[in-house]
Amino acid sequence: MKILCVGLVLCLSLAAAGALWAADPVAIEVHYQSGVKYFKRGLYDKAIQEFEKTLRMEPQHEEARAYLAQVRELQKAHRPAEARASQDAEVRKLYDEGRRLYRARDYEEAIEVFNKILSIKPIDDFASYYRERSEILLSRKIAREKKQEARRRRPEEKREAQEAARKKKEAAPPAKKEAQGTVTAALDGAESPAASRERKRQEKLQLKEERRQEKLRLKEDKRAQARRRREAKQQAREERRQEKLRLKEDKRARKESHVRAKEEKAAAAQERREQEEARALDKRAANKRLREERRQNKERFLEGVKAYGRKEYKAAITAFKDVIKAEERTGALYTRPANRLIDKSRKRLEGMGKDIAI
Repeated sequence: MKILCVGLVLCLSLAAAGALWAADPVAIEVHYQSGVKYFKRGLYDKAIQEFEKTLRMEPQHEEARAYLAQVRELQKAHRPAEARASQDAEVRKLYDEGRRLYRARDYEEAIEVFNKILSIKPIDDFASYYRERSEILLSRKIAREKKQEARRRRPEEKREAQEAARKKKEAAPPAKKEAQGTVTAALDGAESPAASRERKRQEKLQLKEERRQEKLRLKEDKRAQARRRREAKQQAREERRQEKLRLKEDKRARKESHVRAKEEKAAAAQERREQEEARALDKRAANKRLREERRQNKERFLEGVKAYGRKEYKAAITAFKDVIKAEERTGALYTRPANRLIDKSRKRLEGMGKDIAI
């Protein structure tokens, strides 16, 4: 009753949340994946139902639409609608019956039902799974029953053997038991009970020793495998360490190379700056010398002009020549007026010209 109430409450809750569930993308994906699952297992009707639910929730779901078209094409190609409906109904009925038998642990009948399903529908994951599980559980059940039967029969067999031994011992005369046992052993090659017990004990000890040796061998093999795995891990770890060291060394070498290149670049830039500064100093010094020489040439030219004004024509000619000679290095600034005044000074010396203003 309690379970029924819980089920009713759950159904009411699901019905109340129907609108939210319809718009839930998780629900859309669940229906789509269920349709794909049914399609792969050949349950086309269920696949169509799931894909239609997906499209009702999300009409723009292209994958569900493509699967739905493919399922319908397969249905048309495989069998008529009536035969398909009847076969699906039969398969569902057999499947429900098989699951009922499986849950009831009637594995033999369940295997027969699932074999019928697979004869109708060779590719069915559910039927294959349940048949395989039924076969496994049936084999375990049979083995368990055999073990229980053997365990149940063991005391009876032991009692029967003891009873047979007791009757045989009672039937044999006391004086002739040992002789009869010796004669029987000699004639039939049989063993006495004590020798048989000793032989069985020795065989048991030998079997126990063999098992112990086998366990030791397996343990030694496991140790060897573990040792090889440790060595392989250690070797791999060492290789990784060496690779890491090599990468670190390469990185350090690249960094040093970068630093050297940067230092060389800085040194080259410093050298270029020093050369530029030296050229600038030389240029300033040359300009300074040039300005000084031009200033001196200007003074010489003015001295020549003054000498020409004082009618000291020889001194003026000498001064003007010095100006022209100096301006071969500094540029012809006063060369033209100096040549003109030299010509006038020579004319004055020769008495061919007049004293005129410059």
